[in-house]
Amino acid sequence: MMFARTHRRLGVIALLLPAALLLGPLYLYPLGRMVSLSFGTSGWSIKHYAELFSDPFLLRVLLQTLRLSGSIALLCVIVGYPIAYAMRVASARTQRTMAVLIMLPLWTSILVRCFVWIVILGRTGVVNGALEAVGVIDEPLKLVYNGFGVYVGMMHVMLPYMVLPLYNNLKRIDLRLVAAAESMGSSPTAAFFWIVLPLSMPGVLAGALLVFMTSVGLFVIPALLGGLSDITYVMAIEKQIDELNDWGLAAAMSVLLLVVTGMLTLLYERALSLDAPSGLVGRVMRQIFQRGPIIALIWRERLLAALLPFRHAAPVRETARLGSRHLFVNSVSWVFIACLVLPLLVIFPLALGREAYLHFPPTSFSLRWFDNFFSRDDWTGPTITSLEVGVLATIGSILVGVPASYAIVRGRFPGKGIVTALLISPMIVPVIILAISLYGLYSGST
Repeated sequence: MMFARTHRRLGVIALLLPAALLLGPLYLYPLGRMVSLSFGTSGWSIKHYAELFSDPFLLRVLLQTLRLSGSIALLCVIVGYPIAYAMRVASARTQRTMAVLIMLPLWTSILVRCFVWIVILGRTGVVNGALEAVGVIDEPLKLVYNGFGVYVGMMHVMLPYMVLPLYNNLKRIDLRLVAAAESMGSSPTAAFFWIVLPLSMPGVLAGALLVFMTSVGLFVIPALLGGLSDITYVMAIEKQIDELNDWGLAAAMSVLLLVVTGMLTLLYERALSLDAPSGLVGRVMRQIFQRGPIIALIWRERLLAALLPFRHAAPVRETARLGSRHLFVNSVSWVFIACLVLPLLVIFPLALGREAYLHFPPTSFSLRWFDNFFSRDDWTGPTITSLEVGVLATIGSILVGVPASYAIVRGRFPGKGIVTALLISPMIVPVIILAISLYGLYSGST
């Protein structure tokens, strides 16, 4: 028995060894070095953290980034819930179609999507051109290179991260409970607030936290679509390194951002286990996010009863089919899905345009840009490099990730929770922080 247990543990260690060899020098050590650098290079000091919390500019940028990320998360909840619910009540074929359309933007580069929104929202773009054509405006509106452009771009990128977890949660809810409630006299609104909304709160919270954590670390969209006043915290970190060469302060800022994302990760874990809450935080979150909608509905009914004492309950009526009574939700969801997919189609006619500047729609068409692309080594070379990196990263991820996944799912060993957290943690660390730590360590800059 002891031999068999030892043999199994050695097998688990063997499966986790490739991940350890990869994450050790390329993830844990650079981040640890970054944490050490935040406390100074010649003796430990907290001067960088003191400067971090005493500089009004850095504090303003941090609060601005958190406010932006929170706003994006809230907007994604408002927009994403109708989409996820429409997917839930749709037929299996429609669900697959909607899922593919929602995932399509995820398969498109963020740079390409930013370029598309510059074309759509620019002074000579699609929106301004349409508004001028119908006489709504006399001069172009400034819709990009400001806060509005950042919100549009981030919503376009972040919305799928909200819809997919929420849909996965809604799919586990038995909608026959709603039909049963309505057969006993409940209105569709009351049945939704009593049953669907409380049960879907883990998905709402999980999706919102995922959007918030990802938005905090976004760099490209604010840099390309924002103005001078729309700087984010990761942009400020990059400025400390690229322009000011202050690695110590940049490291302290990175550590603070890691602490924020770590705390949000704990909330994310609690959100995924609201059905079995543990500890004070779990119980509080269950009270707020699951029982909150029910309590709000109870107080609504009490208020209506006090204001309208002679109000009669709605008669019991036959329950309509789900697909036929969600026309409004379906219509709204398809409009939002169209806003996700249709902007990507703008890039195709632009690639065939003859003009040397951005103009949509093109006045004439030509293959000159494709000929220019395939005839220049400075374009084809980076393309081949990108494909090579993508293929090698995919193969490496499979070779390392599949054994590690099997080990943490099937294996039993001490510290399994810690190992699982370490394997998942690269998903929540902002990419630019990991890139800076790797660059500073292996380039000899720190």
